[in-house]
Amino acid sequence: MYFYFSASVLSAIKLDGIYYGIIHDNVKHINVQDDRPVFVEVCPLNAKSGQINFLLDQDFLSHPPDNVWVVNLRGGYLIKFALPQDDSPFCLLSQEKAQNLLVTAYKENGLKISIETPTDFCLEQFSLCVDSAKIYTFSLSGEQFVGITFFGKDNYSAVYKVGGKIEKLLFLPATLFLENNLLKTEQNFLDMAKHKVIVTWEYLGGKLVESNRSVSAKKSLNVGVLPQKLVPYAFLEELLAGGNVADFTCGKVKENAYKLKNYLGDFIGVFPPPVFRSAEEVGIVLPSDCGYKVDYLTFEFEGNKICNIKKSAE
Repeated sequence: MYFYFSASVLSAIKLDGIYYGIIHDNVKHINVQDDRPVFVEVCPLNAKSGQINFLLDQDFLSHPPDNVWVVNLRGGYLIKFALPQDDSPFCLLSQEKAQNLLVTAYKENGLKISIETPTDFCLEQFSLCVDSAKIYTFSLSGEQFVGITFFGKDNYSAVYKVGGKIEKLLFLPATLFLENNLLKTEQNFLDMAKHKVIVTWEYLGGKLVESNRSVSAKKSLNVGVLPQKLVPYAFLEELLAGGNVADFTCGKVKENAYKLKNYLGDFIGVFPPPVFRSAEEVGIVLPSDCGYKVDYLTFEFEGNKICNIKKSAE
């Protein structure tokens, strides 16, 4: 079975005591025989994060630690280690004081945010590598909220309702901003079209829900001249961003475009098939109760447009 490893910080990986290589954003893979589990050691090179040791068996794959993400690739597994960037002393990133409210974003053995009100206190740690942070306080529908954006290689934002019990209502890879007393997020995708998505949020029924989505792209993709192998990826990336997929489809798929999200699910990523899958498949990543799962899709074409989409059964 194939296993793929990556880590949030530069790390060395050893298998049964033998050095295997370096992992970070790059991915190392191994093909393990089923006769016995391998003993894995992940050693962060910054010498500040704790080493992770484990037997690569079904118990680990089914119940990984909180800082390990396991994705079943249906024939293999992707394992990512979310390790703290450092164990640095206290460093204040941002602080905001308002009436009956104190919000602090700081680093101290990892990235943390504390929110204090007269009736509640919240302390949360994030496995993110960031350089700075910005805090917002605002009101929606008569309720008080705190928003924070963490700036780094990737930007992430969180929104908390702070009236009464503190609740986190939103966490996503985007940048927050306020415009005309409206909460908005901006997300820039590293896809082929370089999509930019701006979402306006409203507080409804105890949740933050989308009230408007604006999708634009820096690059215009001409489906007629795009290599057919890339058309499914461009199509799925357009669908993921919430854009218009009409130019990529024809026939029944085009007529039933409004059913696509329900059929494919709330996928969060697109990837080429691993070596143990068919080269004709395209993978999508979806959240699941135990972390993440994947589906594989095959596409049929008329000309260069998609006329049928099938989910792989196995």
